[in-house]
Amino acid sequence: MKHNWEYKKLGEVCDYPNQRIAIKELCVGEYVGVENLVKNRGGLIRSTVMPDADNSIEFHIGDVLIGNIRPYLRKIWLADFNGGASGDVVVVRVKKEFENKLQPSYLYKVLSSEKFFEYDNSNTKGAKMPRGDRKSIAKFLIPVPSFSEQSRIVAELDLLTGIIDKQNAQLKELDNLAQAIFYDMFGDPIENPKRWEVKKLGELCNVGSSRRIFADEYVESGIPFYRSKEIIEKSKNKPISVELFIREDRYIELKKNNGVPAVGDLLITAVGTIGEIWVVDSEQPFYFKDGNIVWLSRMSPMVDSFFFRFSLEKIIVEYKKKATIGSAYAALTIVNLKKMDVLLPPLALQQSFAEKIQSIEKQKETIRASIADTQKLLDYTMDKYFG
Repeated sequence: MKHNWEYKKLGEVCDYPNQRIAIKELCVGEYVGVENLVKNRGGLIRSTVMPDADNSIEFHIGDVLIGNIRPYLRKIWLADFNGGASGDVVVVRVKKEFENKLQPSYLYKVLSSEKFFEYDNSNTKGAKMPRGDRKSIAKFLIPVPSFSEQSRIVAELDLLTGIIDKQNAQLKELDNLAQAIFYDMFGDPIENPKRWEVKKLGELCNVGSSRRIFADEYVESGIPFYRSKEIIEKSKNKPISVELFIREDRYIELKKNNGVPAVGDLLITAVGTIGEIWVVDSEQPFYFKDGNIVWLSRMSPMVDSFFFRFSLEKIIVEYKKKATIGSAYAALTIVNLKKMDVLLPPLALQQSFAEKIQSIEKQKETIRASIADTQKLLDYTMDKYFG
């Protein structure tokens, strides 16, 4: 099939328009910063704030917008409205003389491929803030099959991405169901309309962190060492790629002298993306980074860990709102966590809630496995056509 395709350099079939449009001519939502682009999904997070810059790069419906600065090189969008983009975005437009040979939707798929990302990434320039090089991008070879073949390929890829989008929507619906069950059973944990008993968090568990591990203690293999990134992935039941390890004898020493997380303990991200909570669900050995992660252990027998997680998530959201007023930086400290008020409904009710949540989590696990299978098929299909 591919041996009949024509291949063209991107610069032969596309322009990089650099017309400028004044910010004052744009409405809120018509300006696209590089941070608004969504990774390889063609979507967009609408801007709600206008930038201070005087002008931006004008784009039109059908243009492909690509992030041109790390870490946004994978972010890409097929424009479905006219507007203006920041200088950190490359606007790619099919040349008029090729409009009957190259479809924008097909071009978007090609530029979403792993092959293009690897090419773009390998040709970035700049030490402090690497950027994609437009001259190099123009030399990227793209396959140009017939118009009808382009339509067929786009339809096939859209079918797979549509399946993944529906599956992600199912996950969101299950998350919403879990939230609804919590509020129905316990009410708002801040307002406490059902007048449950309230305790300080520090009264119900030990609130602490780990012992410090220094950079020179990392080894190439051994006991996994988790940072906030891994804890967030664990909290969302996503597969993780462990990058850091410590020696097994060091782990045994820490376990003996200071203890290590056990099943049912909670680990909470405390810096950066704060408030992501993982209920430890495996006896597989690991250790974690001090300072960045708070460790709740030695739970009171009056507390169920799954109930605790949901309750704390709501409380921490409220904490973040208050902590960031007048400040650009917020952190979740051990001292503040200990002082937080938490609800203490009857244990039997907590456990009933936990059973419902675990049932929902099993459904989510099945859906995630299906998403992973569909994603593999999508990756295979992308590589078949563009690899």
